[in-house]
Amino acid sequence: MKTNLNKGNGRRLVALIGAVSIAVLFLLNLLLTYLGQRYNIFVDTTPEGLYTLTDAMKKECDFIDDLPGEDKVEILFCADPDTLLDNQTTALNYVMALELDKRYDRIETSAENVIYNPTLVSKYKATSLTEINPTDIIVSYGDRYRIINANNFWTADSEGNVWAYNGEYKFASVLKSVTAKNLPKAYFVTDFGCSYFNPDEPSRVENEELAAFVGLLSERGLEVKNISLSDYAARDEEIPDDCVLLIINNPQSDLTSAGNSLDSFYDKTETELLDRYLVTDHGSLMVTKSPDVTLPVFEAFLREWGFSFSTASVKEAGGDTVIGRYETDENEYAYRIYGNYAALSSAPRFVFKNTGYITCSYGEGTSTPEHGTYAVTRNYAHLFRTNSLVKAYEPDGSLAETDKALDVAAVCTRLDLDQYTAEYRYSYLFCAASADFFSNELIGNGSYANFDVVSALVENISRSDEYASITLGGVSFNSDSVGGKELSDQKLYTVSDFSTSQELSSYEKKTFSTDVAVWFTVMIMAVPVTVAGLGIFVCVKRKFK
Repeated sequence: MKTNLNKGNGRRLVALIGAVSIAVLFLLNLLLTYLGQRYNIFVDTTPEGLYTLTDAMKKECDFIDDLPGEDKVEILFCADPDTLLDNQTTALNYVMALELDKRYDRIETSAENVIYNPTLVSKYKATSLTEINPTDIIVSYGDRYRIINANNFWTADSEGNVWAYNGEYKFASVLKSVTAKNLPKAYFVTDFGCSYFNPDEPSRVENEELAAFVGLLSERGLEVKNISLSDYAARDEEIPDDCVLLIINNPQSDLTSAGNSLDSFYDKTETELLDRYLVTDHGSLMVTKSPDVTLPVFEAFLREWGFSFSTASVKEAGGDTVIGRYETDENEYAYRIYGNYAALSSAPRFVFKNTGYITCSYGEGTSTPEHGTYAVTRNYAHLFRTNSLVKAYEPDGSLAETDKALDVAAVCTRLDLDQYTAEYRYSYLFCAASADFFSNELIGNGSYANFDVVSALVENISRSDEYASITLGGVSFNSDSVGGKELSDQKLYTVSDFSTSQELSSYEKKTFSTDVAVWFTVMIMAVPVTVAGLGIFVCVKRKFK
């Protein structure tokens, strides 16, 4: 009996050790997986060093720990870590952010599933219907933020095939942009009888009329300033570098012409100043104009950018209010701005008051090459049209247009292809044929869509990026959701477009470092060796008893 009991105890001991061993192995696997992901315990096995921060990247980002204040730069990935690491397109970005997190105390990286927790990113939405996707990355610092889609870290050919990863430049650009010391500015033009906001005179009537629009600009991270184009032109000065948005609101008198005299050849005009700002500085300009005011010089300048203003006023049955019709074609620029509204049958309305209409001045097409340049085009795109039942009346009461959809607000995008980097640089000129476009009555009315849509437009056409070093590659970054200079008719890629066959073969998964692999092997082998030793000990003990 004693021998049988000992044999039973031995079997139970071996079984217990085996069960404990399996549990320990399982827990070790979970622990090492967590440590590998949380603390980035990896070694880069790619020939290009895709997962390793280069010295140039470190040099560009070493300013982060010297930022004033105590705010951290937060990098939020909108999907859980397993999903991010399972896809090559997102894995490189996520691991790079973890590397930045590990190197800099002021960077904090996290990953959350925004499908299950949408309120987490609600404060980053440009409009109440803006979608933030699991492939988006949100970089924030204090109240400022940028949203970048994962596909914008890659360079692809015209067929969508990936051929380069430009992640370091993209990350460095957005980190510099969101932490810039000087806030980007929106400048109201004060000349030519324009309506403008003056922050130094809070009691002005015009300030009250523009309060909602100025609040919108502030929410988009823009500081409001004033500028006199005449003064700058007279001094032959350029529009300030920090001007990311210039606003000419309802001018009442014309800009100056260069004239015909020989001496005037040397005089700089306001239109030349605007042209240099848009062409050389890749700026953004917003113009509103009443159909009741005729400005020959300024309108000639605007025609070069695709805008021909009518002198007729557009009317709908029942008064001066006109409802803008949403564009439903997903390939159109307008849909990129407010597509989520266009998809709703009960979407709030975008309202115009006292408006005229605009036609494209480019003849049969909506795009024209820029004279004297190579690979530069200007593309006209409507933002809002009326329905086809409106009527347009000239000042004398005669009928100008009827039973025809008319453009009441439009955007011209200037696309400048850099021949060295094969990337586009962008300028925007927006025009609305209404003096009331920015009024509190429209922007400040919560039942209208005006605030949300104009907010999305401002975010799209204004930019404040401080570019990373050219050694990191490229001179601009573009994103579908960041509000930067996107190409209105360019094919946009999603993660699903980057199929396995398109990925470069060298984009291998990261592996554990040598030290971690050694310890992992030792810990894994220690358990079965211990079990085997105990088994041998029990068998020998039983044999010699």
